[in-house]
Amino acid sequence: METNKNTVIDALRLRFAGDPVEADLITASCENIYQWGRVQGMSEALETMRREMKWINVKDRLPEKKGDMLVWSIDDGWITVAIYVSDGRFYCAHTGDKLEVSHWMPLPEPPGETEE
Repeated sequence: METNKNTVIDALRLRFAGDPVEADLITASCENIYQWGRVQGMSEALETMRREMKWINVKDRLPEKKGDMLVWSIDDGWITVAIYVSDGRFYCAHTGDKLEVSHWMPLPEPPGETEE
């Protein structure tokens, strides 16, 4: 059985029902632990992204398949999403303009549904 934050808080409030100050402290502590867990989860996800997502120089390697990529545009000097077509050709996903790209990487997986 999965326990969520509100179930824990409700159980602790019942346990300390006679002491409103204690119940408030427990609620705040649970909220802090819940937020810390969310931050830890985000930190772990960011660390995984740092390990797995590396910029690839177009001189070293081009994408194997056509599709959306995260790129560093030499033209604009910024990171954007581009569509890789083939033979080193990238087009801005927003405008369709051809881009001169120095580095690329696959897009990360989209976020999954989160439980609140």
